[in-house]
Amino acid sequence: MQFANQNWIVPPKVGILAGGGELPGRLVRACREADRGVFVITFEGQDQPDDLFGADHACHGVGAISKTIKRLRSEGCEQLVMAGNLRRPALKSIKLDFRSAKLLPKLARIGGDDSLLSVIVTEMESAGFTVIAVDDLLPSLLAPIGPMGNQHPGPGDKADIAKGIELLRALGSLDVGQAVVVENGRILAIEGAEGTKGLLERVRDLKDAPNQGVLVKCIKTSQDARADRPAIGPDTVAQAVVAGLAGIAVEAGATLVLDQEETVRRADQNGLFVTGFERVAD
Repeated sequence: MQFANQNWIVPPKVGILAGGGELPGRLVRACREADRGVFVITFEGQDQPDDLFGADHACHGVGAISKTIKRLRSEGCEQLVMAGNLRRPALKSIKLDFRSAKLLPKLARIGGDDSLLSVIVTEMESAGFTVIAVDDLLPSLLAPIGPMGNQHPGPGDKADIAKGIELLRALGSLDVGQAVVVENGRILAIEGAEGTKGLLERVRDLKDAPNQGVLVKCIKTSQDARADRPAIGPDTVAQAVVAGLAGIAVEAGATLVLDQEETVRRADQNGLFVTGFERVAD
């Protein structure tokens, strides 16, 4: 919409398809700061956002695609962004409406969370929405290249990081996970459906020594960055400290760092490095 006497265009209203965590709330605030309208859809049976800061919202079933599309249209949303932790539910638990029922063959074939999100993205695009990435609204969240704090990885850490990257790139097309923990060249654990928190809880009993090992995170080779990006934040640092790791390494320009200042502060306080590595070519 353009006003005749003003060289100003009203930005499109954003619909947020929200999972758990703090990211949906950060997007709400970013939209408000940019004078953009925003409406949030959360999902039954999924983790809920930490705080939506009073944004208008509704909660729908994962299989209520027609209802979700209708509500987003009625709210005037033109762009959609997916944010927060969304898990692939068991198919038998999904209550399908007419539109999602037509997607049943695709849903039955999907192998993981990323595949589910890709199906949702495609369906929303076919309904006429423009699906954008989180970093289109919050580009400052993307991890930079190199150490983000005072702690730097040593030679052994760098070797562990390289091994973690190699494994994740090999597994990326299988939609397995975005993270792995490597200690002294040994793969301790690969992220599964339990997420990064569950991964770090598992490795506590598998480590050889304290203050060793690296959590490595990167985007999957088959992943649509608009649907889901790897992310870390202050809680990740706290979990890595409890797990006894030496540091965290993430793919720069592809991983979201939530509250980078606090993330780095906690890492420095606990002698943990947080560093970004350059994207490895496919």
